[in-house]
Amino acid sequence: MSSEQNPDQKSELKYDWKEPDVEIYVKRAELLERLEHDGQLLRKTIELYRNKPWEFIADWAMTIEPRNVTSSTKIPMVLFPKQVECLVWFEKLRLGKERGVLEKSRDCGLTWLCVWYSLSIFLFNPGQVVGFGSRKESYIDLTNSKKSIFQRILFALEHTPRIFWPDGLDWVEGKNVPNTYSHMRLMNPATGANIVGEAGDNIGRGDRSSIYFVDEAAFLQNSMAVEAALSDNTNCQIDISTFSGAGNRFYQKCVEWKGTGKHFVFDWRDDPRKSEEWYKKKCRELPPDIVAQEIDRNPHAANAMSFLQGIWVQSCVDAHLKLGFEPQGLRVCSFDPADVGDAKAVICRHGNVIERAEELKTGDINTALLWAYKIAEDYRADVFVVDGDGMGTPVMKVWMKNASPSMHVQLFLGSGAVRQPNKKLPGDSKLTKERYLNRRAQTWDKVANRMRSTYHAMERAKEGMVVTETLDNLISISSKCMALNDLKAELTMPGRDTSAGKMKVESKRDMKAKQLKSPNLADAFVQSEDARNPYSYRSDDEFARQFDNVLIDSYIDPGVGY
Repeated sequence: MSSEQNPDQKSELKYDWKEPDVEIYVKRAELLERLEHDGQLLRKTIELYRNKPWEFIADWAMTIEPRNVTSSTKIPMVLFPKQVECLVWFEKLRLGKERGVLEKSRDCGLTWLCVWYSLSIFLFNPGQVVGFGSRKESYIDLTNSKKSIFQRILFALEHTPRIFWPDGLDWVEGKNVPNTYSHMRLMNPATGANIVGEAGDNIGRGDRSSIYFVDEAAFLQNSMAVEAALSDNTNCQIDISTFSGAGNRFYQKCVEWKGTGKHFVFDWRDDPRKSEEWYKKKCRELPPDIVAQEIDRNPHAANAMSFLQGIWVQSCVDAHLKLGFEPQGLRVCSFDPADVGDAKAVICRHGNVIERAEELKTGDINTALLWAYKIAEDYRADVFVVDGDGMGTPVMKVWMKNASPSMHVQLFLGSGAVRQPNKKLPGDSKLTKERYLNRRAQTWDKVANRMRSTYHAMERAKEGMVVTETLDNLISISSKCMALNDLKAELTMPGRDTSAGKMKVESKRDMKAKQLKSPNLADAFVQSEDARNPYSYRSDDEFARQFDNVLIDSYIDPGVGY
């Protein structure tokens, strides 16, 4: 038997994980022979495995390494320190009935770790139920596929000494499966313990679980529905995943629980099989965005479906400090009143620097509008921008005449016509009105161009090169923003769509259908980009006419509106 490994004493472990030692098989055979002839030792060992599942895994675990071409693909799974630490974390959460989130680099053996941990619970903990959930059923159980979780569990059981099998469980040779296995379920006939699997929208709908692993949680389609189902299913839900952008519940949990016992990080550097040479090789072989997202664990790496790439958004954080420009120009406060039940959002920007990002999660539209307007006054905003398509417009009509004469109120008409409809963009053969579906798409694209320019400027600055972008093409987000993490996540959430022949932004309705939160901070951010300089207002301005048309019978006078 292995002695308990201390995760903090990595230097004491001399095993070479790249080259499995034949001596391991000899030691396992010797231990098995002793257990088969010493009933008292067997009972003590089972008790040890019940309390310390990592001991069972260290003594008997096998895994499959299909990349082995000169030796057997079936090799001993010898635990390295971070894996032991992870198993201790699993057990602490299970016994404490707590939830957790595990962010990982790709290819660190976490699925095999979960498989062997679940088998140890199945064998040595009567009545316990381990659940597995994934977005596709084939990832949970697909016959003859060792990539699926249950086929790995069956492999692990087959390679576990029979002395640990419960009474009534036998191997059906013709079918090459245990007699208590059915699709996505393995039952312990002696103790009532079970391992069960679920997929897609059915996650959390079945048996109550002692511990539930959500595989690749960042890639779930309906993460909030899964969250609701599992809240009743188990007291110990553990989400495990690489990142898939920042607009999902997995990312939110990582942010919320960072620095607590609910958050665990498994980085590629924690895997002794990997080295800097391995990393450099992956950087040569894989696209930079894949390396950033799946190996470097960067949630803000590129996502081809996002309107704004996460890597652009991240580059904008404190760009004004890093590139050396000061906030200057129009002071704008933008307010998105949101739908009923959603958080209201305010963005304050000074020129091309976003200085404040805040949310109000309670109260009705009247309360929220006063809250936002007070922030705008305190910020000494030149312009207060409000979503003209949303529920705030009727209320705006009531109190606009009482607005501060020093602050100009403007509406953002996202569903309205584009600006300068007959203009061609540089290098574009289409007119603006042919390029964009509406004002919202046009403004989001303007932000995208700014962020892309900022990203390239930051990359050049890192290399010591001259930054050629003009100040008007850059944008910065202060790291002091109260809701910075939520803002970064929301900016990467909406998708870009050109299926109708014109560019458009994924609607809030479509995002809600995917169980994604409404990106109100992001929309307020984009609305602020649309702000017009009230001091250059012309009476025949097209935008001013649209403003008048929306606020029919409203109170517009030279001292308030434009």
